[in-house]
Amino acid sequence: FTLYAPNSFTPDGNQFNNQFIPIAYLPVVEWKMQIFNRWGNLVYETTDLYEGWDGTEPNGRMAQDGTYIWKVTYVSCEPLTQERIETGHVNLLR
Repeated sequence: FTLYAPNSFTPDGNQFNNQFIPIAYLPVVEWKMQIFNRWGNLVYETTDLYEGWDGTEPNGRMAQDGTYIWKVTYVSCEPLTQERIETGHVNLLR
């Protein structure tokens, strides 16, 4: 099972790179993606594999430029697969 997550995105309104969305190369049975700011506060969460973070905070304001931590919890389609957790960071640039 391979999970690709870009290390930067630019939600500036043009047609390129407006969302942070990790890509799973095999189907998943369960999926949860969370984004945290540098203080550990949750700023985004989804259980939809095809829904990405657009750089907004829970209050609807645009998040500041900076580095954010992502956490993906998933179960892949492979037989006898346990829940796995992958983490990393992403840079939000405007």
